[in-house]
Parts: sequence; structure tokens; C-alpha cells
Amino acid sequence: MLGAYVCLAMITQLNLPFWVGFLLAMAFSVVLALALERLVLRPLIGEPVISIIMATIGLAAVFKSATAAIWGTQIRVFPALSPRNRCASARW
Repeated sequence: MLGAYVCLAMITQLNLPFWVGFLLAMAFSVVLALALERLVLRPLIGEPVISIIMATIGLAAVFKSATAAIWGTQIRVFPALSPRNRCASARW
């Protein structure tokens, strides 16, 4: 979810083409995942399973709240994927 919002921000605020924003958001997501694995999940190796479950639920809550605080809670549509940006003569 966070990667999708980063992609949306790159497309709408930085005016990048969709595929460039998508690739940069993928790179951001990989770096974030590696950092979380090293800093949060790896130290929990050997701990009870419930500790790992609670840590991942807590991370999900933090990311969901941060996303809502930064981008709000209203529904958003990717500009590159909205029907009005498609060619009028294209038949899908």
C-alpha cells in the first residue's frame, strides 16, 4: 500500500511518467522491506511466534496510519490508469 501511494505521489506531484514512477516506487518498496527485515524482524529470530505476529500487526498499523496522515483517506485513482486518459478511438 505504501509503495502504491509513493508511486501516485511521483506521478502526480513530480509529473513523472507512470512506468518511471512505478519502477522508483518498486525500488523504494524493496529498500523499505530490506530495512524492516534487518531492523525489526531479524532481531526477533528465536523469540516466540506471537512476538513476531504482534510486531507485524504493529508495523501494519503504523504504515496504515502514516499513509492516512500523509495522503488522507479519500479514494484516489492513478492518472495513467483512469479511463479519461485513454485514447478515445481505442476499443477495449
